[in-house]
Amino acid sequence: MGKLKELNRIIRRFSKWLYESLDQVSYKGYMYIALIAASMGAVLEYFYDYRNGIWIMLCLIAAIVITLQGIKGYLVKLEEIEKNVKVGDVKLSVLIRKNRKLIYSIWPFIFTFSTLCIYFFNFYTIRYIGFDAIGVYATILTMIALTLGMLGYSQYLILIIFLYKISETRITNFNRLIPSETEWIKDLAKLGKSKGIYFSIVGMLYTLAYLLLIPVDDIQVILDESILGYTISLHTVNNPVFIFSWVVIFVLIVIAIPLLFQLQRYFIKKIITQLKEKSSREFYKLMRADKKINTNSLDQQTTLLPLLRELISSPNYPFNEKEYAKFVAPVLTAGFHLVKIVTSLA
Repeated sequence: MGKLKELNRIIRRFSKWLYESLDQVSYKGYMYIALIAASMGAVLEYFYDYRNGIWIMLCLIAAIVITLQGIKGYLVKLEEIEKNVKVGDVKLSVLIRKNRKLIYSIWPFIFTFSTLCIYFFNFYTIRYIGFDAIGVYATILTMIALTLGMLGYSQYLILIIFLYKISETRITNFNRLIPSETEWIKDLAKLGKSKGIYFSIVGMLYTLAYLLLIPVDDIQVILDESILGYTISLHTVNNPVFIFSWVVIFVLIVIAIPLLFQLQRYFIKKIITQLKEKSSREFYKLMRADKKINTNSLDQQTTLLPLLRELISSPNYPFNEKEYAKFVAPVLTAGFHLVKIVTSLA
C-alpha cells in the first residue's frame, strides 16, 4: 500500500512538471519543433522513398501542434475558474481540486499507454512500419503524436466527468438573473468547446494518416451483383488485426469525439437549467414572503415579475447553438476535400 501511494506521488509530480513544461513552450517553440521534425522527415523520405511518407508526416506534425495548443493553458484556465468560485461556493471549489487530482493521477497514463500498445501492436503486426531509419523516425513521431493526443483526450474525458459532477451538486455561486452569464460557467463552456474543436480536427488527421498508411493493394472493391453492388476484399498480412485497428479508430474518434462534444453541451445545459429553476424558486419565495408582510406591495410585485420573466426566458447555454453548425460544416467539408486531394496525389 505504501509503495502504491509513493507511485501515485511520483506520477502526480511528473504530471505537474509535464503540463507546466508544455504550458511554458511558446508558439514559436511549436513552430521550431514542427520545422525540425518536418526537415528530418523530408531528408529521410528523399533517401528511403516511403509511400505517402510526406503526407503522413505532415498529418502527424499538424496533429502534434494542434494537440499542444489544446493542452496548453488547460490547467491555468481551471485555476482561473477556481479563483472565480472560491469565495462563494465551497462545494464547487472541492470539485475543482478533485478534478485536478484526477488530471495528475495515474489514470491518464494508463489510458495513454494502453492506446499506444494497441496502435503499435497493429502497426507492426500488419507490417506498416519497418525497422529501418525512416521506420524508427515514423515510430518516434507517431509515439509523440499519440502520447500527446491521448493525454489531451483524457483531459477532455475528465472535463466531461467534472461537468457531470457539477450537474449533480447544489451550486450557490451563480448569476441569479441570467445563470448562463455566470463567469465560471462561460469559462467551462469555452474550455469544452475549444477541446471539442481541437480533438475533432486531430481525430480527422489521425484517421487520414492511418488511411494513407494502407497500401493500395490491401483493400480491393469489387463490383458484383450483391445487394450493395460491390464487395470489399482485404489482402493485409493480418486481416483480423486490420479490422480491429479500424474498430478502435471508429470507437475512439468517429463515435466518441462527437458524443463527448454533445455530452459536454448537455451537462452545461443541465447545470444552467437547474440554476434557473433554483433562482425561480427563490424569486417565488421572495414574492410570497413580501405578500404576507405587505398585502398592498404592488410596487415590489411589479419590480420582481419582469425580473422573473427575464430569468425564465434567459438562454440555456452561454453561446448561440448555431455557432456549432458554423464550425462542424467547414471541418467536415475540409476533411472530405483533404482526403480527396491527398488520395488523388498518393
